Amino acid sequence: MSHPSADQTGSAILLSSLSKIKMRRAITAVGGALLLFSLPALYFQAVEFVLGSQASSLYRVERLEDHDSAHRFRVGGDLIQIGSERRERLGGARAFAVLMLHELRSLRQWTCFAERAGSTAKKSWHFHIVCSAPTGDLREEWFSFEERSKPLYRTLLVRYVCPDPVGFKTETLQYWPSLYHPIAYPWLTSILGVLALMSTWRRSPR
Repeated sequence: MSHPSADQTGSAILLSSLSKIKMRRAITAVGGALLLFSLPALYFQAVEFVLGSQASSLYRVERLEDHDSAHRFRVGGDLIQIGSERRERLGGARAFAVLMLHELRSLRQWTCFAERAGSTAKKSWHFHIVCSAPTGDLREEWFSFEERSKPLYRTLLVRYVCPDPVGFKTETLQYWPSLYHPIAYPWLTSILGVLALMSTWRRSPR
C-alpha cells in the first residue's frame, strides 16, 4: 500500500491553508458589508435618542385646546384671540394649535400659538410660533422644516400641527417598530456583522 509523499502532504496542507484564508476573507467581507450597511441607521437612531433625552429633560409641552381662558397673539399685524371657542384663522393645508411650553430648568411657562403652512411634502413645510409669558414677554419665530430642531422645543411644538410623525433630525424613531425595522435592520444586521468580524479575529490554532 502506497503512502502519500512529502510533496503531496505539503500540497494538501497548502491548499487547506489557502481555503481557510479565502473563507476568512469572505467572512470578513460579509461582516464588514453588514456593518457598513447598518451604521447609518444606527447613527440616526442614536442621534434621535440623544436629542429626545435632552428635550425631555429641558421641556414639557401640553395642548391647551380646551383651556377656558382666552389667549391673544399679534401675528402679522392682526390681533388673534383664541380661547375656548378655538377660532381657526387658517384654512387650506394649514393647521394650528395652542400649547403650553414648560421650561423645566427655569420653571418658566409660555403659552404658544403654533401654525404650519405648506403642501403635503414635508420639505415644503414652514412654521410660525408665537409664545407669550405671564410676565408679558413675547417671542416670535419663523422657521423651515429643516430648522425644526434648533432649539429643541421647536420640534416638540410643531408635532402638534403636523399630520405625520416628526423627529428632531429624522423620523427613524417615530414609527412603531416592526420585524423588519428596526429588529432585522439595523439591529440584527449589525450584530451579525460584529459576530462575523469577531470570528475572523480569533487566533488560529497552532
